[in-house]
Amino acid sequence: MNILNIPGIPTTCKNCGSSKLEWFDAVRNASHAVEGRLRSQDVRCWFVIGCSECSETLGTLPSYLIAEAMNEGPKARPLEEWHEDYGCVVWFTWRDGEWLGEPSYIGSPICDDWPGYHTHFIPHPAFPRNPE
Repeated sequence: MNILNIPGIPTTCKNCGSSKLEWFDAVRNASHAVEGRLRSQDVRCWFVIGCSECSETLGTLPSYLIAEAMNEGPKARPLEEWHEDYGCVVWFTWRDGEWLGEPSYIGSPICDDWPGYHTHFIPHPAFPRNPE
């Protein structure tokens, strides 16, 4: 279920084809602290979508994306906050106090064609509804 219209959320399982998907939450260690020595700033909340039929994990989503979807819209995040778990996103360049007036780049810093000068990203938008 994708009631918040968050980009990239699957509607069927890629492993078994089931549409019985469920969300659950998880906490990840965001630091190098070992278990038992974690402080509240060392952990981050993530949401995970999985298949109820075959237990396949279909995706993870950082909690800030849920919060943004519930608010006004996506906030441009700096390059330093990007992580491989975000996958391909939409990139822009902030230079001299304004957005560089060129088309955005869709991809990630680990793509072969990464231009190297983009500074901020937002999640990739969801697919539109099926045409009638």
